[in-house]
Amino acid sequence: MNVNSVSISLRHNLEKKSVSIASTTDFVEEIQKTLHFIHYDMLETAQKRLQDRTYRLDSYQDMKVNEL
Repeated sequence: MNVNSVSISLRHNLEKKSVSIASTTDFVEEIQKTLHFIHYDMLETAQKRLQDRTYRLDSYQDMKVNEL
């Protein structure tokens, strides 16, 4: 790891990356991009999970037959 960089570990997908701290402006922009990426990636995962676990039934009988 470079002296002018920090390591960032993303816990939601287990990735690691190095970010330069040589320029404060660039560092802040990179952190903001990373936070937006985390937010949208986690949101997308949650929406997919919700969609996969949502079932549409047309009648009460269908519900009784398909009980989990």
